[in-house]
Amino acid sequence: MMAASSTTSRPLAHGHGRAHHVLTPRRYQGLAAHSSRSPSLVFSSSLESIDASDAFASGGLLAQYEDKEPLPLDVDLSSVFGYKRTFAENFQVLETLGAGSFGVVSLVREKETGVEFAAKRVPKHCRRGPTTARYLRKLRTEVDVMRQMGTSLNAVFLHDTYEENDHVTLVMEACRGGELWERVAVDTYDEGLACRYVRDVLRFVAQAHANGILYRDIKPDNFLFLDTGDLSPLKATDFGLSSRMTPAMLDGEMISQRCGTPAYMAPEVIEQSYGKAADLWSVGMVAYQLLTGRFCFWEDVRGLSLRDVWKSVLHDKIQWEHLEGCSPEAIELVKGLLNRDQKGRMTADEALRAPWFKRLEGDGSTSSAGDSDLFKGTLVQRLQRYGAYGLLKQRALALLAADASDADSELGAILKKAFEDADEDSSGTLEVDELATALRRAGYAVTDGEVGQLLQFTDIDFSGSISFDEFLATTLDWQTIAERKGTDGWKDMCKRAFDLIDTDGSGYLELDEVVSLLPEKFIGGRHALARDLIAKADRDGDGRIDFEEFESMLNFNGAAVESLDLYDSRSISRESLSLDSM
Repeated sequence: MMAASSTTSRPLAHGHGRAHHVLTPRRYQGLAAHSSRSPSLVFSSSLESIDASDAFASGGLLAQYEDKEPLPLDVDLSSVFGYKRTFAENFQVLETLGAGSFGVVSLVREKETGVEFAAKRVPKHCRRGPTTARYLRKLRTEVDVMRQMGTSLNAVFLHDTYEENDHVTLVMEACRGGELWERVAVDTYDEGLACRYVRDVLRFVAQAHANGILYRDIKPDNFLFLDTGDLSPLKATDFGLSSRMTPAMLDGEMISQRCGTPAYMAPEVIEQSYGKAADLWSVGMVAYQLLTGRFCFWEDVRGLSLRDVWKSVLHDKIQWEHLEGCSPEAIELVKGLLNRDQKGRMTADEALRAPWFKRLEGDGSTSSAGDSDLFKGTLVQRLQRYGAYGLLKQRALALLAADASDADSELGAILKKAFEDADEDSSGTLEVDELATALRRAGYAVTDGEVGQLLQFTDIDFSGSISFDEFLATTLDWQTIAERKGTDGWKDMCKRAFDLIDTDGSGYLELDEVVSLLPEKFIGGRHALARDLIAKADRDGDGRIDFEEFESMLNFNGAAVESLDLYDSRSISRESLSLDSM
């Protein structure tokens, strides 16, 4: 057993002060006990918050100002984001949880359902210096990144976003177990728990990178425990420094802006030439702390100057001797992450395959169960993976699902039975309560909120439930299907889906055709969402999708989001597995 050193200090802060939406332990108020409407509809609201504002678009309000140029004092920011303005109508504020220069975090209760959330209220006007277009874009990026990571159970879930004249309010999942930092600084824990915590952090980083997102502030106090148990899942929070990777960055262009918390910054961040590998150095720093209770260069950073900290990160010898007593596998992983050469550093995918984590495979969290046993192995992972595909790809796969299951009648029958077993009222759809019951009966530890979250990103027609076609599209192994079909066979399947969407037969998927795939509840926002969906697949920038681009979108060979190891399975055995053997 290892006790974190009582002399370990908080990392040297960089940037504004902050408070976390951490709640004191209390019984989570579940969906079924508090909802006055159909449970299947409770969690659909955040997908309706499609930005209606054009302030950020080319030619919009903010386009006329340079990033760092102060905005005129009389500029109208009352509806700059285009978010809903009904926070006060929908939520009751219960208590203030924390405050800082970023704004205020409160515990709130949704009036219609009784479910509690954490609400982060952020001012539109910068409290430190003049308000700039860059400041507002940063707020929008935080919201956009949280939405993009919404399918992940390793990130705090953004339930909805609201706007007032002077503030933006982010309504988020309430995590009740405290910060990872608190366990580093206070708790006694063993290597088995450290292994779990590091894997949860790595899973988040791997999913973020697969979605083209750099987090840029990995540290223990940016990860919250869902509940107070030792084996509680960890969730990333505070996306204010996150950045989306541009096409140039994906091709190797480096970032020059220093960003993050100095004690956790990678050497290349200090030297102002970095990419996504910088996040992995920070994970290595966290792993070292979890295993030793101290930093790898210092026991205590209090009293050190910024120059002293950066000098150590760039030049000092890492104190590997403090890892003595840890397993060889743990040491191997930490050394692979704390490699000053960013090109030689482990990627998130490589780190997740490290031998250290093989010891956890007995808990079912990296299950390799086949399609014949979905509810006992990988269904929660598959739900998260399908949500990460993006709506246009999901719609295309739903069109292909029936053909794929018909081609393998035995597999189709297995999946049909699994669906019917879960569909308790034989309605032909899975409501959120039916999905929750089926998952828990099969041995998954998921909260009501998480079940609603998973359903929300699987329910691609926004009906409030999962149809059998949606279930098929979620559970099928598309990469295996593509490999079995061969190049020509898979191309034929893709062409059939393309032709079904290309209703005018022009050979292109254009705006109106993509809009027609979206439900009418998006009135006022369907065109904005459709343009975003097209932009993600439109490689030549002509504002439409040709078949080659469509086929590329459906390419599963080596796709970053495909590996189930990226996602937490939430196997119930996670709650009971003994860690004494580690």
